Amino acid sequence: ASRVGGSGGGPVGYGAVGLATLADRIAAGVRLPGVVVAALCALVLLGGSTALAQLPTFVPGGILLYLGLDFLVAWLYDARHRLSRGEYAIVVAITVAMAVFGALEGVALGIFLAMVLFIFEYSRGTPVRRTLSGREFTSNVDRPPAERRTLHASGQHVRIFELQRFLFFGTAHRLLEAVRERVVDTDDGPRFVVLDFGHVTGLDASAASSFTKIGQLADARGFTLVLTGPSERTRQVLRSSGLAETRGTAVRVFSDLDHGVEWCEDQLLATVDADGSIAVPADQADGTLGGLREHMASRSLPAGAQLIAQGQAPDGLYYLDAGLLTAQVELSDGTIVRLRKMRPGVFVGELSLYAGAQASASVVADEPSTVLFLSGEDLAQLDRDDPTMAAAFHRHIAALTSERLLEATTSTDHAPL
Repeated sequence: ASRVGGSGGGPVGYGAVGLATLADRIAAGVRLPGVVVAALCALVLLGGSTALAQLPTFVPGGILLYLGLDFLVAWLYDARHRLSRGEYAIVVAITVAMAVFGALEGVALGIFLAMVLFIFEYSRGTPVRRTLSGREFTSNVDRPPAERRTLHASGQHVRIFELQRFLFFGTAHRLLEAVRERVVDTDDGPRFVVLDFGHVTGLDASAASSFTKIGQLADARGFTLVLTGPSERTRQVLRSSGLAETRGTAVRVFSDLDHGVEWCEDQLLATVDADGSIAVPADQADGTLGGLREHMASRSLPAGAQLIAQGQAPDGLYYLDAGLLTAQVELSDGTIVRLRKMRPGVFVGELSLYAGAQASASVVADEPSTVLFLSGEDLAQLDRDDPTMAAAFHRHIAALTSERLLEATTSTDHAPL
């Protein structure tokens, strides 16, 4: 339109708040304003500037006065019901600055005050989405009952801070105060402090000093700082602040919160196991599996072997005797998502067998493993030949299922699998 109009001597089209507002006030939704503008341009083209001299001066002056009053009413009177106090104060300051110093000075002052208001309002929000302990949030690792009880008893040694929003010097300082409150002002301080960046949209370099102070606090209080889910940009900012080289306490970084909490749990269990507190396997403690071993077939799995395929109909259940297994599901786009890691002393596939449903996930061996297999036919035969042992086994499975369901309903962000 600008090219066509320019070829005939017309002005180039552009956006103007005043002219657009005037056209809307005169005749909103019709073509009359455009026709009037075109007629005036044609008048100037044919009659020259002398044609405009015939227009009474009070007409354009009245139009300007009308537009000015219209904007003042809209932004100084009507806006007081739509804007917050801070935003309305900025509008008033811009108006006064434009009247006293000029338009450009008023715009510059408005931009500066808007930035100050944004920083102030954003810093008032909490950077901590949730604060959890190791009892309230557990990793997706299926452990024997004895280990689960041990972790529940020592869950207060793991303190998790789920961070959110964009972190800069204002919000990062609030995070530092929250960590101090949870760590310093407690009688039994944690051994691990987990900072989860899974919900953080970004990290400014100005926030680096607060994280450095958190690292110094870790040195002073003797806990390990665990960072989970940071982006590459966040890692660069933290490295530039010297957090990775914090003297004394090591800083651990993991891809997500699940793997970070799993590492903390392994460290707690390693400490307890060194004291001999959980040295007795769960099956030997209750004697349930001991009598079933003669009814179960032993299978050896190399690393990477698939024990159960997703969508496969169950033909029995397994007991992990040694090694490490992982339950994972493949999404429609081919992405592999880890659901649960299983350590020795746990049953695998019992829910699918009892429910008669297809396996909802695949189970693969992370390392060379040994499993004990009990087929559905052997279990039915055990019901007939030794009802007492079969009943004890069923009660054991029911107790394990109930315990997992209870943990899932009381543990944050976990659902029963």
